Amino acid sequence: MTRFTRSFGFVALLFAVLCAPLMLSRHEGSYADDEVNFHLPAIRQIHANWPALDLNRDALSAISPGYHYVLATVSMITGSGRMPMRLTTWVLSLALLGLLWRSFNPTFRFGAAAVILPLACSNFFIKAASWTTTDNAGLLGVVAVLATSFLTPGTRGRWYAGAASAATTFLRQLHVWTLVPVGWRGLEEIVSHRGPDRRLSRMAALLPVLLPTAVMGLLVWKWHGLVPPKWQTIVSPPGSGPTASYCYLLTIFLVFGIFYYSAIAAKNLREDFRARPALIGGLAGLVIALSGPTTYSMASGRWGGYLWAVAGQLPAIGGRSLFFILLAPLGGALLGAMIMRLAHQAGRDVAALWSVSYLAWAATFLPNRLVFQRYFEPMTLVFLIFWILLMLRAKPDSALQTKRLHLLTAAQLLVTFATAHYQTFIRSAQVAAG
Repeated sequence: MTRFTRSFGFVALLFAVLCAPLMLSRHEGSYADDEVNFHLPAIRQIHANWPALDLNRDALSAISPGYHYVLATVSMITGSGRMPMRLTTWVLSLALLGLLWRSFNPTFRFGAAAVILPLACSNFFIKAASWTTTDNAGLLGVVAVLATSFLTPGTRGRWYAGAASAATTFLRQLHVWTLVPVGWRGLEEIVSHRGPDRRLSRMAALLPVLLPTAVMGLLVWKWHGLVPPKWQTIVSPPGSGPTASYCYLLTIFLVFGIFYYSAIAAKNLREDFRARPALIGGLAGLVIALSGPTTYSMASGRWGGYLWAVAGQLPAIGGRSLFFILLAPLGGALLGAMIMRLAHQAGRDVAALWSVSYLAWAATFLPNRLVFQRYFEPMTLVFLIFWILLMLRAKPDSALQTKRLHLLTAAQLLVTFATAHYQTFIRSAQVAAG
């Protein structure tokens, strides 16, 4: 591999090449429909009344209007046409990739491109960057919170993380879970200074948590719920439950996580999967897979993503898809193995912070019964990128098998061309031709 293909310039160029045709397209599709029906109208409505913001009236989708307010502010200079809004969203998406890249120590950046390319080539990340959506803006805030929580020590790091968490919650309220790593950092500070002296001053370590808590409290007070009033029944369709969400989550973790795990810890596979954390994770995955319906069902919100397409073609037992019965336990075992491996290499404190952050994010799917892959894939990849990053920071001489990550990137590219680009251009042309 050349020096350029290992650089962020290559990541940015490939990302631009993948996004440009979609950004210039006027064809319809799920993301384009959301742009036209929800996001652009919200931006233009806020633009007309700027700088005022009505959290109820201006929330045209199930997401808080924070990012719409940001784009409405930008539109005061650029106008509120499609292309300026798409370009702003693309730039923020590129900034997310850049922040991940910069989070690696300079001595590790030889492999950073391989680590972040599976996210940069993800069809869900590409589509969210090419049309005006709130997905990647919220994800940028999450990456800022995690990077600060993991890499910036002391009081300054906690306050930076708290501020980033508050801003991220304002952009997409479902990211309120980011207050958990902020609070965990505060608790670690309190516990590390045992004794009765200066107890009140030590409790100040938890103050940064108040920032995202206040933002979420304001939204809940205005909405009388976790989403705007008119969306409160839509995101929780009758007859569905959280079981499918966690089956999908663990399966996605397996599909991507095995590449990241094997890139740095393949030699430990037998040892890690025989250990107690992996066995507990596998058992938890099996219980989840058997505890509720996991068959494809649009009426119950169980659709949207190529894993659903696969599961829909395979047999089910009592409403439980055999696909998830097989793969969710393996995903749980892999999760347990990776947490244990991170604890061994980077220390228990680091592994605990990564674990509670992941579990806090997973908990956000309890009230949401819509099981779409776009909700799971990009964030799972972000957690896996941070897992590799933390492993490398703890043991700089670790051998990173980048070929395995390149294989995942190739698979991601194939899926992106088969979904985002094919559906946008070829399929749209076929529909238009009748």
